Formats: sequence, C-alpha cells, structure tokens
Amino acid sequence: MDFGYFPGPERIPREAVTRGCCIITSKTGCAGNSIDVPIPDEFKFETIDENIQDIISMLDELVRNYDTNYSKYDTYRAKVMSQKELFVTGVDVFMRFFNL
Repeated sequence: MDFGYFPGPERIPREAVTRGCCIITSKTGCAGNSIDVPIPDEFKFETIDENIQDIISMLDELVRNYDTNYSKYDTYRAKVMSQKELFVTGVDVFMRFFNL
C-alpha cells in the first residue's frame, strides 16, 4: 500500500509488484494514470477519510484472494521487468550514435 504522491515511477511499488505483491495506491501524481502505474483502477483510491472502509475492504480482498488477484498485476509486472532491458538498449543506441 503506497498512498504517497507519485511524481514519477516509484521504487517501492515497482519492487513490491516484482516480488509478487498485490498493491494499492493513491490516485495522485503518476499513480493516477494507467501508463505509469498500469494496475486496475479498483486498486487506486483517493486519499480521503470517506474511503478508509473501502481501502480496508480491498486489503482484506487482496489477502483472502491473493491467487485470484495476482494476475491483475501482470501488465505492471511486465512493464517493470522490461525497464532494465529498455534502459540498456537505450544506452547502447546512444553509445553507437556518438561512436563511444
């Protein structure tokens, strides 16, 4: 669970999802869009008092039905896992472009 402001790709949710965790986030910053944090909207919450019971219910759902919910994070997990390769490829292209 990470309800912090997401100014960009955040390390903790990315690490958590690659370690098999089912995560929930706020809807602030980059967490609010499906490009940077591509998890179903049902796992994203406005951080207001009125949502506390819904957040607790979702945490209970994720713990009780982990196997059912795990695959809902496949897109995010794949994105995070591919980022290292994309970075290395980008550096390689840069190096070749500048003959370094």
